[in-house]
Amino acid sequence: MDDAPTIQSVTLRQVKALPETACVGCPNAVWHLAAKDRKEHLRVYCLLMHALIDDPLIQCDGTQIFPSQKNAS
Repeated sequence: MDDAPTIQSVTLRQVKALPETACVGCPNAVWHLAAKDRKEHLRVYCLLMHALIDDPLIQCDGTQIFPSQKNAS
């Protein structure tokens, strides 16, 4: 069984190595590349928490909220 997250983000598909965070496969994550000190770094904005997430998340309920709302309709 493959537990790899489904990458939905076009931006995330362009990076060489996926970040180790619960946000990787989350449909509520909006990814973007930012420049700092002339280097690009990946950042993520959470549509549920309305927050910019800079630290890797180990676990988050947001990855489960979208599928449960989708199945409820």
